[in-house]
Amino acid sequence: MKLEKPIFWVAIIALIIGAYGMFMKAISGNLEANIGSYIPWGLGVAAYAYFMGLSAGSFLLSAAAYVFEIKSLEKVKRLGLIIALSTGIPGLILVFADIGHPFRVFISALHLNTGSVMGWMFILYPLYLIILIAMLWLTSDESRNVKKLAALGMIVAVAFEIGGGALYGVVGARPYWNAGILPIMFLAAALLSGIALVAFTAYVLNPEKHEYAENIRSMGSAILLLIVFYGLLEFSDILSIYYSKIPADIASIDLVLFGPFAWVFWGFFVFGSLLVPAGLLIFKRREAWAVALASFFVVISSLSVKLNIVIPGLAVPELAGLETAFVHSRLSFSYFPSTMEWLEFVFALALATLLIIIGNRVLIEKKTITSLFKEVD
Repeated sequence: MKLEKPIFWVAIIALIIGAYGMFMKAISGNLEANIGSYIPWGLGVAAYAYFMGLSAGSFLLSAAAYVFEIKSLEKVKRLGLIIALSTGIPGLILVFADIGHPFRVFISALHLNTGSVMGWMFILYPLYLIILIAMLWLTSDESRNVKKLAALGMIVAVAFEIGGGALYGVVGARPYWNAGILPIMFLAAALLSGIALVAFTAYVLNPEKHEYAENIRSMGSAILLLIVFYGLLEFSDILSIYYSKIPADIASIDLVLFGPFAWVFWGFFVFGSLLVPAGLLIFKRREAWAVALASFFVVISSLSVKLNIVIPGLAVPELAGLETAFVHSRLSFSYFPSTMEWLEFVFALALATLLIIIGNRVLIEKKTITSLFKEVD
């Protein structure tokens, strides 16, 4: 059964619903958000990191297929580029919306501080998007050689994803974030979630095509290896925090493992990102549907990885008694996303879905968008 059309219509409905959240953001800023002075970053920032990870991971898969001429990825390498652009756009929309005054980004770009990790992001993001769009345009003609451009793109994508982790890792005032392993965790998470999204999307859009099934199965082994690798990184980080005996670090990781939202870690990360997909890939790796299902679990659960980095690092008072020194709704160390924040995420997810479906139909299948409404399943 081809799921393209029902997913397309669900995404349109979700986009309309989510647009209300974006409208509220535009007219009221962060007044309707549950963030405050102590926790200034919430779901919007975590979701931005999530989407940019999906973009970088899917791009790296495609770029590697072009550079190393990987035959087992022949059918999905251009799809990966479409997914990279389709997830990168919503990610950047979310971070621009979170800034509050998005045009101030041009001031930062004009007065670039190369001593700042964030300053380098103003260089890497535009360069990444230029390379990505150029590759999509050049690969429309299969006779063109894009190896050199793809190799440059791989360097840039790795750099900006490591830089995304370094944005947190270099913050010495936040012990939970201040870890050299964080940039590698960001890169590993991007590869895992991005490759999984390509595998899942390829199956959904082409469930009955044998050549796609072979490509999907070939990605199963890589996804399993990355699950094991990222799991080791995560639990190595947890163990090192407990053995370090730094109170602020331990307080943050206690929130992750045993706090009011511990179900995000145990339910979504441990079961959704590790155990369930690993089980499917170990016992049913030769079945395309099993790889796609495992990939689905990885993709929907990967947001928990970013949430468990962003929120716990802010939810521990920097000074003892700070939480009771001043009392106000915006001076709280407890956070759960507001309706507006969830609607923003729904908008971004729906937009990414629609862009992937439209991009596949126009750029790969060479059909018009209107043909989606005329075809009978």
